[in-house]
Amino acid sequence: MSRCLLVLVLLVAVSAVAANESQRNDVERAAHAIFGDFMSPYCPGLLLADCRSPGAVELRREIRAQLAAGVSERAVRQELEAQFGEKLLAAPPAHGFGLLAWVMPFLAVGVGLLLMLSWMQAHRPPSAAETRATGAVDVALRARFESELRDFDHRT
Repeated sequence: MSRCLLVLVLLVAVSAVAANESQRNDVERAAHAIFGDFMSPYCPGLLLADCRSPGAVELRREIRAQLAAGVSERAVRQELEAQFGEKLLAAPPAHGFGLLAWVMPFLAVGVGLLLMLSWMQAHRPPSAAETRATGAVDVALRARFESELRDFDHRT
């Protein structure tokens, strides 16, 4: 009986440790996602994940504590935006004026391709049918050239 009780206690302890480890992994995953999506307010030009200033270390600790306390990742992000503003977002939001930053590169590439195709169409070499159609002019021009060349040779 005591062995069964000991095995049961060990199973409960192992499952509690595994659940705690799983929660810790979820918190770290969410924290690192947030750290990579926000610029550091303490190190200009660096992500929060890369900044080594004491303020950034403290901010990362606070974010982890909030996530461990059960605050949702979305709520933490909203609080950071409210506290520091949208200027610390590593990427512009996909709404409002920020949407323009997402659309403009694709629009510029599309317009560039259209301009390039238009230019290539205008400067393409003539097709065989077009060459045959203008061949009569070339023959007449060549005959005139040879005639003038003979007249020139006779004069000299």
